[in-house]
Amino acid sequence: MMTDPFLDSMTFAFGMPQGGGCDCCDECNMDGGSMVPVSVASAIRAHKRLKLMEVPVQRTQKRVLVTRESGISVWELVMPLDAEPLIEFGNSHRIIFVKKLKKGSIIKKIGKGIVGSSDEEKSRQCASWSEGKCYLLPSNGGKALGWTHE
Repeated sequence: MMTDPFLDSMTFAFGMPQGGGCDCCDECNMDGGSMVPVSVASAIRAHKRLKLMEVPVQRTQKRVLVTRESGISVWELVMPLDAEPLIEFGNSHRIIFVKKLKKGSIIKKIGKGIVGSSDEEKSRQCASWSEGKCYLLPSNGGKALGWTHE
């Protein structure tokens, strides 16, 4: 039987060796005989866990077209807490129905200026929306409009 020396050197080429891992690395060693000391591996895991908790989770809104009929589009907008602002352009009238709003959370309209700038964030105003109610937003000539959920 002919074998290729290059393929023979690859640990993945023919499956795991009998002992449960290769002798050249610690990634495929299944029997606990890692080349990294347990104290070092534990410290690395703890550091990664801590780093994940420190970094804020990037949340984004979701937009789903529900139906489009007779020139009217119905969209479902999902705005998680502390997500990036949901931005649209007001080139048409909008009727917003607030299906569900977590108690104590606040919807704010984006302010004036570049979205995310300190001036814009300082000029945000509460939208005063309530669960189960509808709101008409007339066209504003195509200017940006948007909301945040805090």
